[in-house]
Amino acid sequence: MPRVIAIVCRVVVLAVVLAACGGRSTPSGGESCGALENAADCQGKSGCRWLEPGCAEGDETPLPGDAAGCYPAEPCGVANCRDTRACREVIVNPCVPNADGVACDACGETLAVCLP
Repeated sequence: MPRVIAIVCRVVVLAVVLAACGGRSTPSGGESCGALENAADCQGKSGCRWLEPGCAEGDETPLPGDAAGCYPAEPCGVANCRDTRACREVIVNPCVPNADGVACDACGETLAVCLP
């Protein structure tokens, strides 16, 4: 019986910790993704994705070249961008080579990311 009580206590503590962290305003990976400066490190971190400008046509907006870098893997939403950033739909290259150097043939994908 003491073992069951100990397990229940751990579950309760974990639930309290998760509830307290649930209100964060950044997607999985969050601000820690932005600190990664190269594609290999970014793609090696869970919850992060390396983004580069993609092929945009017509009135589509590509990711600005100076905004290339590591972002949370999940697209942003209206309320989860920090500071003065806004969630914007841009065209990114969906075929940035992965850690094994493998890429695909597509050149543009619409994705929502937090940008200044």
